[in-house]
Amino acid sequence: MEYEFGPYALSLGSSPMFKPSPDGCSVALEVENFDEAVAQLKQHNVKFRIEPMATPICSMTMVYDPDGNCICIHKRKAK
Repeated sequence: MEYEFGPYALSLGSSPMFKPSPDGCSVALEVENFDEAVAQLKQHNVKFRIEPMATPICSMTMVYDPDGNCICIHKRKAK
């Protein structure tokens, strides 16, 4: 499920690649500038679950928050 608000989106749910599990659910937060967000995450030594990558729909990465929860950071491609 993806919720749009203004130019951004919040995605909650599962896909064949990211099914809910004991490790947590699939939550994706869209950022304005993906490359800048990734640079800031790396600058702050955030642990990456999945390194930044491009998909047909978006650029994405998965990181762990300070409590160990997995969060997807992404930027959708223009339609």
